[in-house]
Amino acid sequence: MTLTGIDIDELTTGGAEPPESIEYKQAFIAGHATLRGFSLLDITTDCESVYGAGELADQLETVQLNSNSQFWGVVYCINPVEMTAALIADHIKAVADGHDVSTITIFHDADKAFADAVKNAYTAQALNKKDFEFVLQYRKSYIYDLTGVEAVQGSGSLVIPLPAANKVAVDDEILITRAEDSSQLFGRFVVTARTDTSCTITSTQATFTFLAGAYLKEHPDDYCMRADDEFDLYNCNAMSIVAPYTQDNHLGAYTGRISKTKVHSSAGKVIDGELKNVDVDPDLSLTHFSLLDSGRFVFLKRFPERKTQVHINDDNVMFPAGDTVKTMATRRVLNKCKRQIRHFGFDLINDDSFDKNEAGAKAAALIAGKGLRIMKKPGGSLQPEITDFTIVGSWTPEGGIEFLFSVTDKNRIKHGGGTVTISAPTSE
Repeated sequence: MTLTGIDIDELTTGGAEPPESIEYKQAFIAGHATLRGFSLLDITTDCESVYGAGELADQLETVQLNSNSQFWGVVYCINPVEMTAALIADHIKAVADGHDVSTITIFHDADKAFADAVKNAYTAQALNKKDFEFVLQYRKSYIYDLTGVEAVQGSGSLVIPLPAANKVAVDDEILITRAEDSSQLFGRFVVTARTDTSCTITSTQATFTFLAGAYLKEHPDDYCMRADDEFDLYNCNAMSIVAPYTQDNHLGAYTGRISKTKVHSSAGKVIDGELKNVDVDPDLSLTHFSLLDSGRFVFLKRFPERKTQVHINDDNVMFPAGDTVKTMATRRVLNKCKRQIRHFGFDLINDDSFDKNEAGAKAAALIAGKGLRIMKKPGGSLQPEITDFTIVGSWTPEGGIEFLFSVTDKNRIKHGGGTVTISAPTSE
């Protein structure tokens, strides 16, 4: 199945109406064994029939379940071998060139090198007047069901058979969970040796067979510390990175919730309801949550007040020290402000109505700032997205005009929004 070249505006999967605002439109970049190109995803799409059974369909179904009836996005399927740091900018450009979306989610286990490449692409697209938010995922931990597995006694050691090509490494700290109704071997161990089909731990335990409920997985301490170490020096305040530990579909749940959340609101608001089609590993503790939160990751958790429900901790972004833009909500607001200034400032291109002086620049700023005034006082039952703003215009030597703006968010925190330039297109 190949969808390359189809105009997304002409596609429909079941008659669902897309949202009017670009702030709620999303794109997903994913590796796929056979599909290539763009396809439309809305709330009516049968993901399994389009993308086949597997992780991608599960993630996209989770996006749908945690969104609303106006969910709309495009899925860009690429060859999995092309999902690399060297090529990701090309894939992001393909999305940017053809589709008006706000949030781009990339289904790939991101290390710092990959995240750096996405950050560079984000910067390049911003120079091209395309302002995106990105959602990535730190790798999922390995977890292996040991039910029925025979652990074999060695000389002061225990050899545990594992699936072929397992991801356990020497010196990994692992957790063997306690089997149901059993005092069999469980706890924290260090891997002393491994093969493609087994790992070895230090133990005097005699040969035995694991009962149901026993799992072997990367210890949560190890997982959280490795995540923190990987991204300790990384920063990009337009990017959320989800840390799922052993669980599936956390990336889809977070992205789905973003798609239904007002730009100024946190995707972590518990009042918006529990997340669907996701779980939380029971071995994660408050200590692990604290470490992930200090590392600026997004993760899912259960609150003591609602132990049956799963929620997002907060819509963190990978902000640098001292930055005021610490959440996805703030980034979405700033990106919307830029789009509003460009939209209302567009009519100023080649307009000779204003003198090229301070008074003229001030008058032009009144026009370009119309969208910000709407965001501050939208009218009717709509909620304000900002509480205040400033916008100052200045003429450029090339005859364009630059607008320097700042906004104050709903928490009364002032953010420098940067500069938006309105200029006539150059001829080639």
